[in-house]
Amino acid sequence: MPKWWWGEASKPGPKTEATRDARRCLLYWVEAETLRHLSAKYYPMVPPPRSTIAAAFSPDGRTLASTHVDHTVKIIDGQTGRCLRVFLIGHRRTPWVKFIENAAQLDGALLRLFGIG
Repeated sequence: MPKWWWGEASKPGPKTEATRDARRCLLYWVEAETLRHLSAKYYPMVPPPRSTIAAAFSPDGRTLASTHVDHTVKIIDGQTGRCLRVFLIGHRRTPWVKFIENAAQLDGALLRLFGIG
């Protein structure tokens, strides 16, 4: 956020402090309302990774892809939490993941690349 949004760029005083507090309260309210509509699931990964770098859900929410500090990508069933596949074992860099919507031609290529199907 720009500094002026929080009032730091203007002269300090009661008016700017009140404006900053009102904006901060509004942002907290928006965050709280957003979190009310989200749900979370806990999936223990076996074996447990040392650290998870990134995670992405598929567009339909049924699959989770996660990357870890051990340089692997894990594909996890979003309903059961079961690890379906582990990719890039021994890769030199920690990969990132992203699901691509509406990429029917690309899906087949990626599946062949990783030896699925």
